[in-house]
Parts: sequence; structure tokens; C-alpha cells
Amino acid sequence: MKTTLTTACPRVVSEKLCAVYESETGKIFHFHAITNFEGSVEMSESEIQSRALSLARAARLSALPANLKTCLVDPETEKPGCAHRIDLQTLRLIATPAT
Repeated sequence: MKTTLTTACPRVVSEKLCAVYESETGKIFHFHAITNFEGSVEMSESEIQSRALSLARAARLSALPANLKTCLVDPETEKPGCAHRIDLQTLRLIATPAT
């Protein structure tokens, strides 16, 4: 049997971004990005949110607030070099210049 290597990448089907945030302030504690490629099995929204919360807890050495929530946000609204928060009325990602 002949083995060949290829550098072709599968086509991106979807990209999602889940924010783990404090429900009273909108302060973000963790982002979880999901990229689905052609042929992959997409996770449900609830699976993505559960996984993001689990990873946030596993990654933090200090205690996280008890009132954490998750929401899926538009990945295009994430701005490199900016601080972010969740607008609690619209559940949209808000970027503010880092100070």
C-alpha cells in the first residue's frame, strides 16, 4: 500500500466563539473558540457552553465567581488588543480599547 502526504486542509464550515462571563457585570473570564471543518461533527450550543465553562474552571488557579454565565457571540466582534465585556441587555460582545 502506498502512503501519500498532503498539505490540503479541509474547508472551514463554521466558527463559533463562546464567552464565559460574570452575570452581574459582563466581565469576561474565558473565551472558547470552536472551528468546525468539513466532515466534523458540530457540537450543539449547550455542549459548547458546557465545555467552555468546564475549561474556564480547569484553567483558573484562583476561584471563579459563582454567578458565571455563557453565551455564543459573533467571532467577528472580537478585536485583538482590546478589552471585552458582554452587554447584559443584548448579550453581545463589546470591545473597548485596552488601557
